[in-house]
Amino acid sequence: MTPEELARHFGHGDVAALTDHETLGGARRFIAACEARGVRPIIGVEWFLADHDGHLLTYFRDVSAVATAFVSSRREREIAANREAAVVLADRFEGFPDPDEILMHYPHPEQLIGVPALVD
Repeated sequence: MTPEELARHFGHGDVAALTDHETLGGARRFIAACEARGVRPIIGVEWFLADHDGHLLTYFRDVSAVATAFVSSRREREIAANREAAVVLADRFEGFPDPDEILMHYPHPEQLIGVPALVD
């Protein structure tokens, strides 16, 4: 579901929360959609714990424009870096798919195809 669909679907009371896995990419859109409905948005992040089998759920006390702008600009840099890496891979490996073409067919709210990770 998009952030707007989540706000519409779950925002029937006074408060609605968005807690995504290790990202705040949809936070600004969710906040705007909640505010348009007169619902107070709560934003959180679920972090994967590297040394444990669990997760840590965190919430922002104050969803300010500064906090979401910082996170958004960080995500935009990560997206740009991922796209640059895809270009390098496409040059190196024949038949590597064009990420922009993939995104046209499978849109993601953050315009991500995947999240890079190191696995032990």
